[in-house]
Amino acid sequence: MNDILLSVSGLGHGFDARPALQDVSFALNRGERVAILGPSGCGKTTLLRLIAGLIPVQTGQITLLGANPAPGTNSAVIFQSPRLLPWRRVEENISIVLAHLPRSARAARVAALLARMGIAERAGDWPDDLSGGQRQRLALARALAMQAPLLLLDEPFANLDPLAREQMQDVVLAQASEEGSALIAVTHSVDEALILGDRILLMQAQPGRIWQEFLPELPSQGSARRKDAAFYPTLATISEALHRAAAP
Repeated sequence: MNDILLSVSGLGHGFDARPALQDVSFALNRGERVAILGPSGCGKTTLLRLIAGLIPVQTGQITLLGANPAPGTNSAVIFQSPRLLPWRRVEENISIVLAHLPRSARAARVAALLARMGIAERAGDWPDDLSGGQRQRLALARALAMQAPLLLLDEPFANLDPLAREQMQDVVLAQASEEGSALIAVTHSVDEALILGDRILLMQAQPGRIWQEFLPELPSQGSARRKDAAFYPTLATISEALHRAAAP
């Protein structure tokens, strides 16, 4: 079986004649985790939206499981803002993506995800009654419920407090491991890139392009990586590269 899940080749994109991305190419294997790191304005989110099929490709090619990407097909996107359905209760915001399952299986999966996110007691509440952090946990649960081959993370942990951020990063990584999902996370945080990615693609702006690639030798997973002796030296090396990438 071909291990390549996603292929991006010669990708270019612009807005009003202003180039946002230029000649971006990389591949992602099944189950692989890649962090896309770069300064603000380098096109990270544009790249993620192209991979998700949310905006059309202008130049180059993207294939996900051998086909052009389409929204909600083989990928699940987790945005920085929750984007919940306020007219549906908490549990219904998850069950809506599980309509293909029998009712009992659907209810069991919703309950398991809410428990894992630590918001099981809010199942019957309305999203507007949740705190900001709880709404983001619900958005994470909804995306994970889809069991998509590819998870696309657009800085969904940015508005969480440090402890909740670490907990949710670990939950998402554990869930992805259990289900064999690949993961692409865009971030401007070197720490987060090292926590989430086994491979880090560093982008440079004007126009956005992949400038360097890092393969950190960190055998552990998630927040446990901070205990590894190589973590902080690696963070310093990549931070220096990020500063160079952001230089005019």
